[in-house]
Amino acid sequence: MSSIEQAPRLVDYKGSLDSTPLLSLLQSMQAQRATGTLQVRNGGEAFSLFFLFGHLFHAFGNGSQGEEAVFEPLAWRQGDYTFDPKSKLPTEETITAPTADILAEAKRRGVPGASDNGSGAAARPAPAAAPASPAVPQVSERPVVSQQQAASAAQAQPPADEGPPATELYPLPVGKLVYESLKTAFVDFPKLLRSLSSDRLTGYLRLTGAASRGMILFYQGSLIESFYDGGAVVSTGRTAFSLFKNDVDRGEGSMDVIELSAEVVTAIYQLLTAPTILQSCSATARCWVPSPAGSRSWCRTPRS
Repeated sequence: MSSIEQAPRLVDYKGSLDSTPLLSLLQSMQAQRATGTLQVRNGGEAFSLFFLFGHLFHAFGNGSQGEEAVFEPLAWRQGDYTFDPKSKLPTEETITAPTADILAEAKRRGVPGASDNGSGAAARPAPAAAPASPAVPQVSERPVVSQQQAASAAQAQPPADEGPPATELYPLPVGKLVYESLKTAFVDFPKLLRSLSSDRLTGYLRLTGAASRGMILFYQGSLIESFYDGGAVVSTGRTAFSLFKNDVDRGEGSMDVIELSAEVVTAIYQLLTAPTILQSCSATARCWVPSPAGSRSWCRTPRS
């Protein structure tokens, strides 16, 4: 088991570096998948480290930034730290390497405090070969899909004073809840997508707004489809993704991250993207329906 997996959990959002050095803090941040700003201070020197779901993506202080701004405070044995999980995260990204690789590089340079009890933070071993998984769904860009004709769209839209719709975009499996009620006002959307991609999420990112619903479907970290319901029209593909992102940028609603099995995600994709066989078929109209043998047969819904 790696030192990252053995890392203790943070008890407080502030403390002293003599009892909890930066090495332990970095390990704990990744183990807890923490999001926020960690500030470490020693005398007149201070460094700020920024995390998104446990990934250290930016650091600066004392005239340096990036990994160099991590190496110096690693050697501190005195000082204090504070962690703010609600801070506004910056847009800069000066660190792309995993925490384990940063610690390994610090140890190679002989930075004091870069190893735990002499064991060090070795580079992450190559993962074992994964078992065969279902084929990745083939994604094609599709135009906006309207659930009803434009003439009736205005009638279907609920009045503004009736509040949000009572149902979700689609009935979706509950799955494993990874993140719950992420406030869009505090989330950097591009970094969130990169984090879910890095974690190879198989599942979906769900947006719940006051008058809209959205979903982004992931397969092993790849975004395979987007859906957005703004009321009268359900959009897919790039259009849905843009509408989803616009809501997030405006700070509207909250998001949940749900993990599912590869088989379930494939089934959801196939279910929601299946072509329509019959559309706008009147209850009194006769329609040709293909039979299993390849021939055609009449179907007619009787009058009520």
